[in-house]
Parts: sequence; structure tokens; C-alpha cells
Amino acid sequence: MAHTIRIYNIEATYSAGLWTCADDPLQALLQNFVDPSELHSGDSMHELKTASCAAERLGGVLLGGPYPELESWKSVELERENARKAAEAAKEVKMPKVPKMPKGLARLVESIAGRWARN
Repeated sequence: MAHTIRIYNIEATYSAGLWTCADDPLQALLQNFVDPSELHSGDSMHELKTASCAAERLGGVLLGGPYPELESWKSVELERENARKAAEAAKEVKMPKVPKMPKGLARLVESIAGRWARN
């Protein structure tokens, strides 16, 4: 099934892994958003996701509207992103505590530093 988007007041149609529109540079830009692994899948959901993502990235709109399956896909993607961020936050690196220098060694370092600073 073909999905149409409107970007920069130009309509572009995505079907079977290929974009078609009147503006060649825009068509080339849109074609770069296509995932090569989905070119011949024939899955309408993949085509809908590709068209929707291209429209969102370029500030356009998806025509032919409402797509309830797209909304459920977006909510699943949002949940995955939130889970990934939560996992990254849980992995925060904690710096190890630096052991204190023994008193004798601290005095030695201070005396050497004092002598070096005077010279």
C-alpha cells in the first residue's frame, strides 16, 4: 500500500521501498531514509513506519490519516527508549575511593615538594 507525505509543500509517495515525487533532490533525500532490509518485505507496517519517520524528521505530515497502528508502534518505541535511558542511568560509574596516604609518606612528599619549590 502506498503512503503519501507532504514536505515543503511537495507530496511524496512511498511504496515497495521506493519514493516518488516531483522534486528530485527531495526524492533522493527521502530514499536515503529507506532501510535496505525492508525493501522487498512487502509489509505495509514497515512502509507506514518508514513514511512516518521520514515525515517527522523533515517536519512534514503523513497524509491519509488516522493510523491507530502507528500510534501503538510509537508508544512501544517510546517505552523502549525510556527503558534504555533507565538502564543507562542505573549503570552510572561510581568513582572508587582514593586511599589516604600514610602519614610518614605524606611528610616525605611535603618535604620534597617544599625543597623543590624553594629551588
